Amino acid sequence: GAPLPPTEDGCAGALLDLFGPALRSSDALLSASAALAACRLLHTGRVASSALVARLLVFYFQAEHAAARAEPLAEAGLLEVVGKQALELLSDPRQFLSVFFASAPPALLGSALLPALRTALSAPAGAPEASVPVESLASFVLALTRPAAGDKGDGAAEAAGEAAGEA
Repeated sequence: GAPLPPTEDGCAGALLDLFGPALRSSDALLSASAALAACRLLHTGRVASSALVARLLVFYFQAEHAAARAEPLAEAGLLEVVGKQALELLSDPRQFLSVFFASAPPALLGSALLPALRTALSAPAGAPEASVPVESLASFVLALTRPAAGDKGDGAAEAAGEAAGEA
């Protein structure tokens, strides 16, 4: 069918302006904190934005490649500021993003797919977005948005895990 129309509410543009640079930051703690904050706002319904979800999708697949070269976040001073549990959560943004995507409304994920693909495909060579595996991104979103045969949606998390494993 036709692509789903974008979903944006009144404050989505301002939040994207706020979170966009933070999600692109080379500071792992800043980018993970921005991703977590965006997930919380989207999950609680405080904001509805397919553009923000698209940015989170790109970040999710960028984080896969950045995790190998990211320096550990467990610095002594940082541990005192954010606490051990928060630091563990922020050290692996793919984990909380997976949970968010598995619980996100399929229509919101579907409307974010094309903008996320456009971002990855139009990124200049050498840009972090250019490293996003577009086939894996598309498979991941499709696995989350289509119900399995004979399933009432309970297998979405397992299907997403399988699609992400292909990345």
